[in-house]
Amino acid sequence: MYLRNIFTGLALSGLCFAANAATIDFETVPGETPVDGVAISNQFAATAGVTFALADGSAPVLASYDGARTAFQGPGNGNDNLSASEMEDLGSFFLTDDGITNGGLSDPVLIVTYLTASQFASGSILDIDSGETFSITAYDSEVGGIALDSIHIAAGDPDTGNGVATNWIFERATADIRRIEFAGSRQGLGFFGLGFDNFDSGINLTAVPLPEGLPLLLLGISACATPARRRKK
Repeated sequence: MYLRNIFTGLALSGLCFAANAATIDFETVPGETPVDGVAISNQFAATAGVTFALADGSAPVLASYDGARTAFQGPGNGNDNLSASEMEDLGSFFLTDDGITNGGLSDPVLIVTYLTASQFASGSILDIDSGETFSITAYDSEVGGIALDSIHIAAGDPDTGNGVATNWIFERATADIRRIEFAGSRQGLGFFGLGFDNFDSGINLTAVPLPEGLPLLLLGISACATPARRRKK
C-alpha cells in the first residue's frame, strides 16, 4: 500500500502541476515579438485567463526599460529605468498606458479582466513618486459589480520612490476576483504614466501533460506491489 500511495501521489502531482500560476513578465508575448509599442489586449487569455485594456477602450502597450521616456522619469531624470537590483527581477519590458509620457494631463487607468474567477493576484507598480498615487481595486464582476478589496499606494509610502518597483497583492478566501482596475493620479504637472510588471493572475491555463507511458508504468508498479504485500502477510 505504501508503494502504491507514493506512485499515486506522483501521478496526481503531475496532473496538478498545470494549476500553478505563472507570472506575466512581458518578456515573452504569445504570438508577438516584444518591442516598444506592441499593443497588449488578449494575448494572455489562453495562458493566464486575463485580458488587458485601458478605461477609454484602447489597449496598453509594451515599453522597454532604459528605452525612451514613455512611462516615467527614471533615476537621474533619465528615461524609463529602475535600480540595478530591481532590473534583475523585472527584465527588459513592462506594460504602460499609451506609450507616450503624457505630462500629467490625463490619469492612466488599466483594467485587467478575468475569463474565470481567481482568488489571488499580485504584481508591481513602477516609480510612484512626486505626488503620485495608485488605487488598485478588485471587483466581483467583469463590468460594474462590487468592490471586493482595494489597495491605495501613495508616494512616500514604504517601497515607493523614483525608479522603485512597488509590489502589491490580493489574497482572497474564495475565487471571486473577476476584474482589477489600476487608477493612477498625480498632483501637479510632470512626467507621469503607468508602469506595470510581473503580474501573477493566480491562474494558469497551460496544461502540462504527463509522459505518454507514465500511467501504465504506475499501474504496473502498483500491481507488483500488491503480491509482495500479500506474501509478507
